[in-house]
Amino acid sequence: MTTRSVFFVSDGTGITAETFGNAVLAQFEIKPRHIRLPFTDTVDKAHQAVRQINHTAEIEGRRPIVFTTLANMDVLEVIETGCKGMLLDMFGTFVRPLEIELAMKSNHRIGRFSDVSKSKEYNDRIAAIDFSLQHDDGQSNRDLQGADVILVDISMPEMSGMELLTELRTNYPQLKVIILTMADKEESLRMAFDHGAMAYLLKNVTFNELLFTIKHVIAGHKFICSELGIKMLAKSATKIDPEAISVRLTSREAEILQFISEGYTNQEIA
Repeated sequence: MTTRSVFFVSDGTGITAETFGNAVLAQFEIKPRHIRLPFTDTVDKAHQAVRQINHTAEIEGRRPIVFTTLANMDVLEVIETGCKGMLLDMFGTFVRPLEIELAMKSNHRIGRFSDVSKSKEYNDRIAAIDFSLQHDDGQSNRDLQGADVILVDISMPEMSGMELLTELRTNYPQLKVIILTMADKEESLRMAFDHGAMAYLLKNVTFNELLFTIKHVIAGHKFICSELGIKMLAKSATKIDPEAISVRLTSREAEILQFISEGYTNQEIA
């Protein structure tokens, strides 16, 4: 199967360019190597993109395929004049001919390829993705007042999650934070809530539980993922002293609870 390098160049996230490009490439028996160049929104970035595309062409000895969604004409001109790849500009290919046919100017904005009735929803999603990418891995702590909720790991490249939580609590006291981490120690959980987290999830959490947690936290509630909750409950149950709780439970009830904490089935307990 033929392998070709395919660039997706956009002044936004590149989702539109990549979605369309993949749909076209699916018609051919090739194995594309995807290179995404999002947020190419200045002439300097366009020159950097051209150098990367041309370098790939020289190394591989064949023209890369380049899909673009660039609304800025100055940026597009740099790509068009300097790029040594096969350029497929979505605006030039589809939008400009339609401008002539419909005798009107288009919005000429990324994200306007979907149905008009869905355009606001689409653009809101693109804006949310842009926002997430700009703040990924704690690379920027600015303008976070626009976030509904933020997901933080305890271990990050620039600072620890606890340090970030302290900073967020100081600068954005209204911000709701969910810890999403591999750290399954009870001490880490307690520290996270002490530092202002609203929820604590392990990274193996299901999509449904993650979605539920986000909605739950936005509504103002705290949450611990089911896996950690069960572990904590089991740990507490193993410490039960039947004599100490005899006022509330019979010895048999305490014994049953002990069996449950040790993983016995109902039939085995019976």
